[in-house]
Amino acid sequence: MTPTSFSEGKSLPPGNQTRALASVDSAPPLFAPPLITGSAATHAKKSGLRHNLEILYRHRRIAITAFIAVMGFTVITTWSTRRVYQATATMLVNTTPLGGGTNRNPSESSIGADVEGVNQTRKLETQMEILRTSAVMKGATAKLGAEDKNVLGEFSGVEITPVRNTDLLAVSVKSYSAEASSNLANAICSSYIEKSQEANRGEVVAAANYVKNQRQTVKINLEKARTTLKDFEERNGISDMAAQATAVTGELSQIKTDLRQARTERASTAAQIAVLQAAASSIPKEVVTETTSQRSSFNTLNARLTKLQIERATALAKYRPTSQTVRDIDSQIARIQASLAAEPRSEITGNQKSPNPARAAVEEQLANAQAQVRALDARARTLEGSLARANNELALLPGKTSRFGQLSSEVASLAENYRQLDQKYQALRINEEARLANARTVSPAQPPNAPTGTSRTRALMMAAVLGAALAYGLALLLERLDEKVHSSEDAENAAQLPVMIDVPYIKHRENQLILTQGGSSHALRESFEMLKTQLRLLSRTAPLRTVAVTSSLPGEGKSMSSVNLATAAALSGQRVVLVDCDMRQPSIHSFFQVSNERGLSDVITGTLPLREALQTTSVPNLYLLTSGTFTDNALGLLGSPRMQACIDSLSGFADLVVIDTPPALLIADAALISTMTDATLLVVSCNEVGQPEVHQTAQSLMQTGAYLPGIILTKVAPVPGLHRGYGYSGYASPRNGQTNGIHADAHQNKPAISAPSSDSASRPQGDSDSVVASTQSDGSKQKRA
Repeated sequence: MTPTSFSEGKSLPPGNQTRALASVDSAPPLFAPPLITGSAATHAKKSGLRHNLEILYRHRRIAITAFIAVMGFTVITTWSTRRVYQATATMLVNTTPLGGGTNRNPSESSIGADVEGVNQTRKLETQMEILRTSAVMKGATAKLGAEDKNVLGEFSGVEITPVRNTDLLAVSVKSYSAEASSNLANAICSSYIEKSQEANRGEVVAAANYVKNQRQTVKINLEKARTTLKDFEERNGISDMAAQATAVTGELSQIKTDLRQARTERASTAAQIAVLQAAASSIPKEVVTETTSQRSSFNTLNARLTKLQIERATALAKYRPTSQTVRDIDSQIARIQASLAAEPRSEITGNQKSPNPARAAVEEQLANAQAQVRALDARARTLEGSLARANNELALLPGKTSRFGQLSSEVASLAENYRQLDQKYQALRINEEARLANARTVSPAQPPNAPTGTSRTRALMMAAVLGAALAYGLALLLERLDEKVHSSEDAENAAQLPVMIDVPYIKHRENQLILTQGGSSHALRESFEMLKTQLRLLSRTAPLRTVAVTSSLPGEGKSMSSVNLATAAALSGQRVVLVDCDMRQPSIHSFFQVSNERGLSDVITGTLPLREALQTTSVPNLYLLTSGTFTDNALGLLGSPRMQACIDSLSGFADLVVIDTPPALLIADAALISTMTDATLLVVSCNEVGQPEVHQTAQSLMQTGAYLPGIILTKVAPVPGLHRGYGYSGYASPRNGQTNGIHADAHQNKPAISAPSSDSASRPQGDSDSVVASTQSDGSKQKRA
């Protein structure tokens, strides 16, 4: 490259004018896609697992805290909660009426049949309510020992459930002791059987006492009737009755016998009514029952378990039990069985008041007895009419014969009545001694070997799964609420621009330059080498002489990126000028340890020629134009025609002009400068800047007409175990004493960039003295087309 002379008042030579303007006339159109799309072309799309692991790593503190909290709570509650044991006893309840349900004609009914009606077995629901009564529970508690009472006093739960489609009842008891739970379950069954026996025996005893009293009354009346008949025979000398009185007296005797039997049956039924009324008054009219329903989740899990068991049987026909297919099915069956063990089968859906079935059964028996009394009254009235008719017929006989017939008939009737009552009394005595309960224990409760509910190991496993799910859920929630840029994908989605390079995160600021001691990271150097190469490839279609570097907010690595880009380009043999346009907070001079007393502001105001403002650095081919004297009118200076002329002059002098600008989202300086350059690079820092800010910055720059080829993603911190290096050390090792174009000072134990020793050393020497333009002449100003 042949430099042209730089003198005040002279414009650029025609050749250099063409070169300066070519960068504008041949610039790529707005939004034109670059030839290389940076990370969009070099990075494969992240898999779902990798993306999730990165989310967990970013929010690892919250995730680990949530996981530890769930595990700690589970450990504390599991080990502090006492284990509960459940024992179950099974009892068979007779729900069929005593006597086999034989239908009796009311005219053929007897006292025994009426008494047996009192003992008809209640329905299964009635027995369940009786089992829950306080009398049965108190009787069961009285059978327990002191130790069992103390354990059950701390906690006990009794559940009575019917066994489906059977007359069996399951009595389940939960407590802190296996022995206490089984003892109480058996005691409840025993207490219920005893109460049933006592109730049945009490009903029989009441009927037997009544029959006994009636038998004694009939016996006394029979003795009186026999005495009267004997006296009548002795007084009247009658030893036998006439044949005509035999038929009448026989009919009369039968009528009287039937009438007395009907009256006796009515009295027995009346006594039964009194017993039933007393029993009904002691039973509540309504009971409160809990409505339960089978849980749909349990049915779903059970259906899935059945399906998997069928699949396993089918798989065993094709594969061995140790094959992967069978083991996968076994693992699914184990998980569902674990869920079934923890899932309750039914749930209480509410309480419902309903008529007490026990009272309803007693009232039904009471109604039947009252109906029988009315039937017996009707039969007695009929017999009384027949008796009156027979007495009228007997009255027609002679008086003595009639009287003898009456006395004989009464004696015969009373004798038959006494015989029947004595038979019934003896039968009731036998029933009283041999009366059985309505239930019996089929399967006594045994002390359980293991506590009920979830085991501690299973609880820990479930807690681990729940804790992991909670940790992952919190990480996803925080990720959704977090709008910061965390990856190349986030940056590209926010700015709608490709990421050209990923700059690795380096903690110490002094190591962030590619030529300083400790900063010669291979990944750092290769990142900016790649950026330089991409800009060079973009220049094949449209020369990129001037490149502005900006960011959304301060502290994103904008100035550091400008320095490293300029250094990488200079080390490759290009003549590069690095310009600091951040007049409010300049920082470029501090990287090179040079003075900022003269610079860009002095050139624009005309107080200093451009060649006097340029400073050399220890990096070959790299020149520096600092911000210069501080001014309060930075925006006015940057927007003046002299600024455009200065940029055009520098682009004619150098192969590449890198311009460091202020943050574009805070002030308008960057947007203004981007209209004067060939391209603008947007610097985005990971984990610091938000996606809305990046999107707003990119849109505002594009609206000014700036060309943004892509993004420089800085401070990229690799996730441990997910990012692997490419082995830069093998490519960066010098061969035959060469340093691959890197300045030799970069490999020594001292900084390669240092301040010039004097003002003369800070100015361009040799070819650099022939810079091509002056900004003091209006005729020399070069404007962009």
